[in-house]
Amino acid sequence: MTGAAAAAAIQFDIAGDVSGIEIFGSGLINDSYKIEAGGAVYLLQRINERVFRTPRDVMHNLAVVIKHIDSIEVAQIEVPRPVGTRQGTFHVEDGKTCWRLFEFIDGDCRERVETAELAESAAEAFGKFQLALSTLDPGVLRRVLPGFHDFRK
Repeated sequence: MTGAAAAAAIQFDIAGDVSGIEIFGSGLINDSYKIEAGGAVYLLQRINERVFRTPRDVMHNLAVVIKHIDSIEVAQIEVPRPVGTRQGTFHVEDGKTCWRLFEFIDGDCRERVETAELAESAAEAFGKFQLALSTLDPGVLRRVLPGFHDFRK
């Protein structure tokens, strides 16, 4: 799959030639790759279309959420920034696969929380994210999964 990932990566507006590509994380939902190009680091993801049948809607929602968070002066949260393609979109489709690319945010990527301190830190970050989105009109989001945005369930 790294060959397909490399072919997708070069379609984005990245800082030079791809010099490194490696699988990143376990890919519980999407396949993720850490990409190095021109001294910059990116995260490339293949959107799992068996889970997200309308990847364009996923990308629409991402853009809406980032724009909303950017409009809040006190949000103080770091969100992944998508990198555009050379065609001016934020995703690449090759007929059966949809790819997206983000600026890489350095830090820990965990599948399990081993300590109470890590759980508290994760809860605090999630709480800040939810607070930032509390003023977002959910009607502007597209439905990608039934109940996906309904945290009351």
